[in-house]
Formats: sequence, structure tokens, C-alpha cells
Amino acid sequence: DMLDLQAPVDCPAKGIVVESRLDKGLGPIATVLIQSGTLKKGDSFLCGTQVSKVREILNERGKKIDFAYPSDPVQVLGFTEVPRAGEIFKHITNEREAKKIALSRSRIEREAEQRRFKKITLDQIGKNISLGVTNELDIIIKGDVDGSIEALCDSLMALSTDEVAVNILHKSV
Repeated sequence: DMLDLQAPVDCPAKGIVVESRLDKGLGPIATVLIQSGTLKKGDSFLCGTQVSKVREILNERGKKIDFAYPSDPVQVLGFTEVPRAGEIFKHITNEREAKKIALSRSRIEREAEQRRFKKITLDQIGKNISLGVTNELDIIIKGDVDGSIEALCDSLMALSTDEVAVNILHKSV
């Protein structure tokens, strides 16, 4: 208040995804905190590995609004898949360039995912457990809200001991 700090309103919208979920009737929804610019219904956006258009903007009470200004927490509809918490949400004007960026991001993510997993069969896992070689618990977590998945992952990772190691293979909404 003392410094009278204000974010620019006349530029393209930029924000960060605080939480995301999958709603039965509305589809993927993300709560976005707008940091600068003005977000309007129908604007194209880039968020992580997806490019899409804003279908609807809902305020904190679930009412439809036409504009979102800086420091407004809004729910954005129009995602093709549920985004991860912490991803950058940017309004874009050049869709062709944004699609190239999204494709390269998805390629990098896919390659990192493939490098992360080791190819092992169930027979090999069974033999390793019976011999006492493997002391790991591999887990796949799926949920309906991204924030609760993150909390669950953190809790499970804290349960790892010398006797049993917890590995989270995949987590998603």
C-alpha cells in the first residue's frame, strides 16, 4: 500500500496455475492467479504443453465473468488436459509459434519420462523380492485434484526407510 505497486493491465495476461482438477460437467479446470495483464473470454493461451482458448472465466464464487485483472484468482475453462500446479499460463497472439513451443515441450517431457522408467517384467520383480534383492515399493498415484496428489506424494516419500524405499513412478489427475 505504501509503495502503491500496480501491475500492468494493458499487456497480454500472464499468470500461474495454483490448482487444477477434472470436473465431470465442465472438463479440466485450473485456478489461475493472474500476475499481469487482462485475460478475456476467447483469448488463446499457452500453459505447459498445451495451446487452447479460454472458454469461460469463473470468479472465486463460481460466477461467470468477462475479464480477469492482475491479482485476480480465477478458474479458467478450456484446457485440453488437466495442467500441473505451478505451470505458467500465458496469453498468446501467435498461435503457430505457440504450437511449436508446446510440441517441443511435450517432446522433451516425453523423452524425460522414457529415460526415467526402467524396463523390467513382473517375473523379474518377483524373483528379486523372493531373493531379498529388491526392497522398493513402486507406486502410481491418480487423483481428481492436483494439489492433493502433490501432498500425497510428499507424505509417501517421507515414509521411505532403510528397509523399504518408496518410488513414485507416475502421478496425474
